[in-house]
Amino acid sequence: MVLYPQQGPNVTVPPITGAQVSGGNSFVAWQPSTWPPAPTQFDQPFHDTLSAIFHQSMLDELRNVVADIQMANGASPMSMVHRGHVVAVAYMCALDAISSYGYKNRNVRKFVREHFPIEYRQFAGRIYPGYRHNLVHAWNLFGNAALLPGNDPIREENGTIVFGILHFVNAFETAVEDFLEKLGSHAALQARALTRYREVTAGPQPQTWFQKRLQQLREWICS
Repeated sequence: MVLYPQQGPNVTVPPITGAQVSGGNSFVAWQPSTWPPAPTQFDQPFHDTLSAIFHQSMLDELRNVVADIQMANGASPMSMVHRGHVVAVAYMCALDAISSYGYKNRNVRKFVREHFPIEYRQFAGRIYPGYRHNLVHAWNLFGNAALLPGNDPIREENGTIVFGILHFVNAFETAVEDFLEKLGSHAALQARALTRYREVTAGPQPQTWFQKRLQQLREWICS
C-alpha cells in the first residue's frame, strides 16, 4: 500500500537532487539550489564545498550503487554482468562533470592525463570519444573500445582499449582525490574551478539572436 501526503510534498526527507521544495537553506551537496555563492577568490571554504559536492553528490552515490550490486550478487566475480554498462554511463558523466572544474576544452582528456593512474594516461585522448560519447549518445560501445565486468587493468588488444568497470571505478576515485589535492595550491586549476562553479550556479542565461538561430539550425538538421 502506498500512502501519499494529503497536502503538498513530504519534505521530511529532502529531495535526492535538484532544488529544495520547502523550507531550509543550509548547504546540501546534492541540491545545487543550496550551494553557496562563489567567493571572489579561491579559498579553503570553497575548496571544502567542492570536495563535498564531488564526494557526496557523485562519488559516494556511485559507490553505493556499485556496493549494492555486489551485495545483491554475493561474492560472485561476475556481479557486474548486465549491470556494468549502466554503471559506466554514470561514471563517464561524473568524469565529464568533475573534469570541467579543472579544464576547459577536451577536459576529459586533460583530466585523465593529469590525474588518473599512470596506466590510463597513454589512453587519455581515447576515453571521451570511445566511452563517454558512445555510452551517453549511442548507448553501446562502437569502434575500438570494450568494457569488462571485473577489475581488469586498462590495456590495448589489437587496437582496442579494454578495461574492467571496477578498475575504472577505483582509478576515477584516485583521480578525483589527486585533483582535489592539487587544487589546493594550483592557481590555474583554482581559477578554472571558480569559473566553472559560477557557470553552473548562474542558471539559464538569455540567448542572443545568434544563439537562437544556431539552435534553430541544429534542430532543423536533426529533424
